[in-house]
Amino acid sequence: MHYSYTPFPSDNPDTSESTSVIVKLSIPGGRDPDPESPYQNEALPKPAVFPPGIITSPDGVSVTIAPYLNMEVGDKVTVSWNGEFVLHIIESEDQVGHPVVVPVPRTIIEMAGDSDMLEVRYEVRDIVNNWSRWSLPTFVEVEAGNSSLPAVIIPQAPDLVLDLDRLTGQPVQALVLAYPEMAGSDQITLIVERNTAEGMALEPFVITKTVENPSSFVEFFVPFAQFVPITQGRARLKYTVEKASGVMQRSKSLSLTVVGEVQELQAPKVPAAQDGVLDPASHNVVALVPPYYFMADGNDVTLVWAGKTASGANVLHEELKTLNRDDIGKTLEYRIPPDKVSVLAGGTVQVYYTVNTFARAFFKSPVLDLRVSQDTSVPLPMPSVDHLSADGVLDPANIGPEAIVRIQPYTGMTIRDKVTLHWDGRTPDGVYSTYTVLNSGTVNREVLFRVLKSIVVASLDARVNVWYEVERNGQTYRSDRLTFVVQETVVTPLPVSHVKEARGDTLYLADTANGATVVVQASANLKRNDRVRIDVKGSNASDSKEKIVQEADVGKELSLVFSSAVIAANVGQSIEVVYSVQRASGVVQTSPSLLLKVVGSLSELSAPLMDNVGPDGIVVPGKIPESGATVRVAYRDMQATDSVFVSWKGVSAHDTAPQLVGGAAQLQFNVPKSFITANVGNPATVTYTVTRATASLVSAPLQLTVKTPLVFDTSPITLTGRAYLMPHFTGILPVFPAGATVQRVASGGQPPYVYSATEPARVDETGLVTPRGNGPATITVTDAAGETSSYTVTWSNVVNCFGLNSGSLSQMEAAAGAKGGRLPTFEELGEIHNAYGNRWPMGNSFYWSSTMALVAVGIKWYLVKNLVTGEPLQMLHHKTCFAIALVRAPG
Repeated sequence: MHYSYTPFPSDNPDTSESTSVIVKLSIPGGRDPDPESPYQNEALPKPAVFPPGIITSPDGVSVTIAPYLNMEVGDKVTVSWNGEFVLHIIESEDQVGHPVVVPVPRTIIEMAGDSDMLEVRYEVRDIVNNWSRWSLPTFVEVEAGNSSLPAVIIPQAPDLVLDLDRLTGQPVQALVLAYPEMAGSDQITLIVERNTAEGMALEPFVITKTVENPSSFVEFFVPFAQFVPITQGRARLKYTVEKASGVMQRSKSLSLTVVGEVQELQAPKVPAAQDGVLDPASHNVVALVPPYYFMADGNDVTLVWAGKTASGANVLHEELKTLNRDDIGKTLEYRIPPDKVSVLAGGTVQVYYTVNTFARAFFKSPVLDLRVSQDTSVPLPMPSVDHLSADGVLDPANIGPEAIVRIQPYTGMTIRDKVTLHWDGRTPDGVYSTYTVLNSGTVNREVLFRVLKSIVVASLDARVNVWYEVERNGQTYRSDRLTFVVQETVVTPLPVSHVKEARGDTLYLADTANGATVVVQASANLKRNDRVRIDVKGSNASDSKEKIVQEADVGKELSLVFSSAVIAANVGQSIEVVYSVQRASGVVQTSPSLLLKVVGSLSELSAPLMDNVGPDGIVVPGKIPESGATVRVAYRDMQATDSVFVSWKGVSAHDTAPQLVGGAAQLQFNVPKSFITANVGNPATVTYTVTRATASLVSAPLQLTVKTPLVFDTSPITLTGRAYLMPHFTGILPVFPAGATVQRVASGGQPPYVYSATEPARVDETGLVTPRGNGPATITVTDAAGETSSYTVTWSNVVNCFGLNSGSLSQMEAAAGAKGGRLPTFEELGEIHNAYGNRWPMGNSFYWSSTMALVAVGIKWYLVKNLVTGEPLQMLHHKTCFAIALVRAPG
């Protein structure tokens, strides 16, 4: 291989010296027959281990490799003895075609340790680094070291295969079973040695735990991330035990085949490229190499920038970085010289990187293909706007609801072009942008955009720039700008003004404490230098104000404040508000009139009235209906929009719901009776509050006193005590026995009290009630305020005493029967004597009883009693004596 160089302007080339390069396309062991195992070549024969059987001594051990396809001088045969490597080189033709015997040094066997299934395999790399892949493994049992402890157990790796796809990111469980003389102070260190699919050794993972339960197992969890970099590679797990005495023990090792989707190198990145397109005018272009899983100190990482210009010329740039410890795990940055970028305009570039580990292999990343765009410095033709005059004026009145922007077909127009319109007005409201993406139906045709009239009007009397840009393959092309003025040629009528403080067609004086604000609406379309005059006209006072519109006021509302004195002078009248605009062009416009009624402030409010309450303000709870007290409100100059509510303030407070006056001459409110009864014996006030506009006024109070209610026992009573009455001697009453009378005394209310009774009862001024017959009677008490209360009393044992003439016992019995009665018993005569004593009016004599005292042959003696003295006596039944008849009183 050589090259020639012809210096300008000479025509004589210079030729370099030649260099020989070995070209070898055959692969040691032949091509892998099973593509599903890309890191293992099933065509390679399995290795054989000598001596056969269990390896019990670290000496005299060798591995024999049968002749393999494409075996040549210079082949490097590497035997992996449980992850420890032994290198053997085919040095002469005599060795080609013959078995290769590779001695395994004692140190290798001791370092690899013991195992029940120690993995032995090999690989071959020829003189140009063609790689055979790994052979199928041979497993041997080794007990040649000091590994006295059993191997760790991996439940998730049946058949010693750890499938990462099935783990779904979960950690790997490793169990150290209880071993002889396991102690609570033992320190167990788990070691996970890792080799990538290519065989490169990565940093081992180490974790230590202290034994807590000597009779159980010790559980370790190895993070899933530790196994991802060694997918299709190998993991060897073993552990050591450090006893409290310092003695160290070592376990047998366990080799796992790690399967799953293999990590690959990522393609490089060029941040300056957008959607696979690089602008040749880009500055400070960098290419980024992401961290890779086997990144290590001493790796050579070479970035390759292989470009092709629009004319087909090659442009090459390479940069080598040798990694040190600080580079591991970081993104590598390569800066591309500007001349290697700009020269590629209209061309392409391929970006990739290579990694040379020297120890194991050479890697090449996927290629990043980029297109380099054309030069964008030549502008596209400017757009056009419908109804734009020849002198560059656009009248909003001519455009309808939208302005139409047209873009004619431009050079290079193609499908998927993104065409973006820009309408740049005077204010933010006058700025607009939108885009469309061309398709097969819109390419090579006129492109139309619509801009709302409100956006156009926002730039009235100002300049507007309209332009567009085309984005294609990450490159942007811009058009020339179309500049014009938005201006009206026809003046529109002015809108009516409004007063900010007004409520409908009413202006309340209370709302104008800081003046009345007259507002000219934005739709008046005020322009810079327009002169605005506002007039407020009333029958009692008027005022006017002027203002010249400044740039900051253009297109906005305009407000002027008029003195509250002008409004106050017209209370009860209507005012007229009108304004005029003298345009900068000289045109004068006058607005329609605004008529407002001016309503004054609230004046002094009279106290409310309450039903059933007199001038003294005394509230008798008993006169208040259970539905509550009615409060009546009326005041001077009531307005329909006035809002009124009533307030009760006493022991507790209550505000009613507000009412609007409307057309009412009087408002009625209800105060619940519970608030009145809760205020017994205490003063209270009732007021009402009127709100007119934003002002509120409280009325004079209605002063009240809630009277203590009349207290009287109203429970009914039945009296069964015997009472003896004399109907013919109504002025003489007995001494009534217990159970024949009742006395209930009233309290509260307003003394004095008056008691009354219905028949058959009598009641005195103390409330003592006595009977005049049997049956029910109503006893009523009335206080000085007229409040009443009553109860019912019923008698069932009142007896009338009727005097009879004198005669024998049988004669008197017959006389008593004729009156519907009977003679009293001797005991009843005693009760009558006790009731009347010496007040007995029917005579100081003896009276028959129906009680027999003695019976002899043909003779009967009966007991008699003197009702005045009470003296008893026995009398023959045929003798003559006075008598009385006992008759149950009516009722």
